[in-house]
Formats: sequence, structure tokens, C-alpha cells
Amino acid sequence: MFSSKKAPETVPAHQYDTSSDDVTKILLKMSNTDISYLGKIEPVIKKNLQEITNDFYTRLTSVPEIKLFIEKHSSIERLKQTFRDFLSMTYQTTIDKNYIAKIYKIGEVHNRIKLPAEWFSMSFGLLEQIIYPYIFEYYKKAMRI
Repeated sequence: MFSSKKAPETVPAHQYDTSSDDVTKILLKMSNTDISYLGKIEPVIKKNLQEITNDFYTRLTSVPEIKLFIEKHSSIERLKQTFRDFLSMTYQTTIDKNYIAKIYKIGEVHNRIKLPAEWFSMSFGLLEQIIYPYIFEYYKKAMRI
């Protein structure tokens, strides 16, 4: 007798109840002290939010393929708002279900529009190149006081 294979039911990953500070600490090897450091970059991000966002999208859209991809699926202004929201997450010190749900939503959208994985990965490198000088400058000034 033939049996038809039924496609496995999938449950969105963010519905699993495994997101907690403990899981994050184990996987990322972060202590409470390490996590508290994230909160210290809040003034840097807030003060330079517009410049960081504009620089990020200026560089991204300088690549014609990426610019066309963005225009096909969204708009620069819409993505800039999403990006500013994402940046506010970089200094959050509590990783809870809401935080994880936001991350999954971002991932689900990127997956749905078939964003090339290498572009996603390279964008994190780009963000580091843009944001680190602001952080370094902030702490250089703080150490002079």
C-alpha cells in the first residue's frame, strides 16, 4: 500500500519557549556584567542614530544590485525606520520573548523576500564599521574626563 508523505507541520521558531536570559548567556557566553555593557552604548546610538542610519543606507545603496532589491521589496525610508528600531535593540539588556519575537520577525521577512544570506551577513560587518568609531570616540572622550 502506498502512503503519502504528509509535509511536517512547522511551528514558528519564536513560539518555542526556550528564549531566556539563561539561554542567551550560555550560547553567547555572556555574564550579567557582559550584558549590562550593552546598556552603556545607548547614549552613543541615540546621539548618532540619524548619522549611523544614513551612512548605512548610503553604503548599501551604492551597490546597484542591493539598491534594486530594496526598491523591489520596500523603500529606503521604510527600511531606515525599521533599522532605527533595530538599533535600539542593540543596547537592550534583557533578552525576553518580545525581543526574540522581534528578531524572528526580521528574519522571517528576510527569508520571505529571499534576501541573499551573504548580503545579510555583510550588512553586520558594515554596521560594525559604521558604529564602532562612534563607540570608540565616546569612550575616548569619557576617559579624558
